[in-house]
Amino acid sequence: MKRLLIGLLGVALFAAMALAVGEGVAFGSGTIQMPNRALGVFSFHAGSFDGNIRGFLNFREVLRSNTGREKTIHTVRLKVEKFECRDKNAVFSGPALFDGRQAYAEVFVSDRWYPGSPLDVLDHFEMKVFSPDGNAVYRAGGPVRGDIVVRCGPPPGRL
Repeated sequence: MKRLLIGLLGVALFAAMALAVGEGVAFGSGTIQMPNRALGVFSFHAGSFDGNIRGFLNFREVLRSNTGREKTIHTVRLKVEKFECRDKNAVFSGPALFDGRQAYAEVFVSDRWYPGSPLDVLDHFEMKVFSPDGNAVYRAGGPVRGDIVVRCGPPPGRL
């Protein structure tokens, strides 16, 4: 009986881990500081429920002049086709347009803030863009001024 109970507990734990890795949702918007005094401005929504993966990411690297005018340096538009979620982190990827050209992008986001955490705890955003032949052509990332929310597991009310 003890072995059966341990075996069932192991199966239940494995199933819960599989749900936590696969299903979930991540969304957010904000800015990251780029090394060239520019800002990376982004918004995204990505998720996976019942085997359906969908979502998008819009990203612009902009340089602001002293007069307040913005110049767009790079743009990335991503259609989410892969999504993984664990704890308060998510990774999503798919075909993208980088400055209007075909590409592939991978994004990692981390929801680091929680109620009661210090104000200097910031969410995190990382993105890599690859050319069709697999070469890395662009990278952006850093602490977020804004908000990223990551929720892993099945939606409320469904197990």
